[in-house]
Amino acid sequence: MFLSTNRASELFPAFQKELGESFNEREIRLMIRLALEKRLGLERGQLLFLNECRLSESDINFFENLLGRLQKGEPYQYILGEAHFYGLTLSSDQRALIPRPETEELVAWILEEQKEGKHTLIDWGTGSGCIALAIKAERPEWKVYAADLSEESLELAAHNGSKLDLDIQVLKADILNPDQTEVASSCDIWVSNPPYIPLKDREHMNSNVLDYEPSMALFVPDEDPLKYYRNLAEGAVKMLPDTGKIYLEVHEEYGAEVEQLFLSLKFREVSLRQDLQGKNRMLRAVK
Repeated sequence: MFLSTNRASELFPAFQKELGESFNEREIRLMIRLALEKRLGLERGQLLFLNECRLSESDINFFENLLGRLQKGEPYQYILGEAHFYGLTLSSDQRALIPRPETEELVAWILEEQKEGKHTLIDWGTGSGCIALAIKAERPEWKVYAADLSEESLELAAHNGSKLDLDIQVLKADILNPDQTEVASSCDIWVSNPPYIPLKDREHMNSNVLDYEPSMALFVPDEDPLKYYRNLAEGAVKMLPDTGKIYLEVHEEYGAEVEQLFLSLKFREVSLRQDLQGKNRMLRAVK
């Protein structure tokens, strides 16, 4: 047994000892908290009393298995089957990317600018459905489409919508050919977190991303890093109504180039925004 007793309070020092070289203290505490909440049904306030919490043999086996999988680099969101995004708890597995905190900032920007009125939004390359569902949760009166080419991703997005009782419309659509999706012309807001990592960057990435998350949703050819932005921009020129808006997550090294792309297509109010780390990671343009 990897614990000397069955006290839940021993989990952190045990995980810290085994994972301290790969994760910082905050990350380890977060993983243990989420695992305890899921496994034992504990609420956050109850975690203050872990000395009084005893683990069964089955519980210890669960945490031992969790530790072993983490040591192999598997993301804890996939192990636990859950990811947290903008106040929502989403089912998470290898069918889609794990939602990132910087994408929450993109959602916040949309909500910040669209406080009134009823809009119709389409999320291109929806993956787990995190953007579409976060928007729908905050703006239930909006009509929201979640579009993806991957049927597996669409199944996950539809499952998350049903699980959260959020009525989004899931549809199969190609982000590289947005003008072939008829409903897109009825949407006055487009949003996307498309693939944007050049293949050459693979060598600098962690194995927990490369070995587990879907590469289709991550990478673009080195010779054409703006591939998805160009197709979205050209589709938006044709299909977005006047004053319609498009919001995008962008690669920090290509933000200025994406900005120039939209300016060249005569979009108005093209704005590049930094994330909380001071990196150019989001763009908004008005047709």
